[in-house]
Amino acid sequence: MKATPRLPDDKVNLPSSHPLSDAAQLIAGVAGIGLVLFALIAYFVELALWLLPHESEAELAQTLWPMEAAATEQDERQQRLQALLDALAEGWEDNPYELQLRIMDDPQPNAFAAPGGIVLVTEGLLELSESENELAFVLAHEIGHFRGRDHLRGLGRGVLFQLVLASIGIGGGDVSLLGKTGLLAGLSFSREQEREADRFGLDLIQRHYGHVAGAGVFFERLAQDDPISARLPSFVSTHPGLEERVVELRKLARKRGYQLEGQEEPKL
Repeated sequence: MKATPRLPDDKVNLPSSHPLSDAAQLIAGVAGIGLVLFALIAYFVELALWLLPHESEAELAQTLWPMEAAATEQDERQQRLQALLDALAEGWEDNPYELQLRIMDDPQPNAFAAPGGIVLVTEGLLELSESENELAFVLAHEIGHFRGRDHLRGLGRGVLFQLVLASIGIGGGDVSLLGKTGLLAGLSFSREQEREADRFGLDLIQRHYGHVAGAGVFFERLAQDDPISARLPSFVSTHPGLEERVVELRKLARKRGYQLEGQEEPKL
C-alpha cells in the first residue's frame, strides 16, 4: 500500500467550543454556586433570628431601630391608640411583648410589625380609617404577625438584602438592619403569613368587642381607592388581594359564629 502524505491539521490543538462560550458557562456556574450559598445563608440567618429570645430581640431593636425616625409626641391621640393596642393584646394570653405604638408621618395607608414589639402606623392609615373598629383590626392583624414572629423571619431577608447592597457600593456601606431599604425589604410577609395574621386578628377583635363589625372594612375602602391592584389575582401578588381577604374574613367569621354586625366606636 502506498502512503499518501497529508498536511498537519492546524486545528488539532484548538478547543472545540468558542472561548466566550466557556467563559459564559464558568460565570453561570459561579453565579449558581453564589445563589445557593446566599439561599443557605438566608435560611440560617432567618432561623437564628426567629429563635432569638424576646429579651434579646428588645435589645436588638434598641440598637438597630432608628428611634428618632419613629418618635412622636406623646399626645392624647397616641395615648388613645396605645390604649387600644394594649387592650387588643390582652386577648393574646401568652404575649411576651410590651407593645409600643409609633405614628409615622407618611401619607400612604400602612402599618408594620417591627422588632422589639413596635407597631408602626402611618398618618395615611389613621386618616383613611373611619371608625375605631376598622383601625383595631389593622392593629390586631399586626399583633398576629408578632405571634407568628413573622417580623423576624422577614428581617433575615432584609439583613442580607442590605448587606448585598453595601457589598456593591449602594447605600454608602450603611448596613443598619432597619434603614429605609431594610424596612421595605425586611417587613414583607408571605400570603400564608398574612392570612394567619388576619385569622388571629379576627379572634382578638371578637374577644375585645364581642363582634367583628368593621373588620375588613378598611380593606374594602382601600380596594375602592386602588381598584386595579385590589383585583390582581393572588398568584400575581405576594399577598392575598384586598377583596379576597375581605371574603375570607367573612367566611371565617361565619364559620366561628362571630357576629358581623354590631356597634362601631367613633374614630380615634
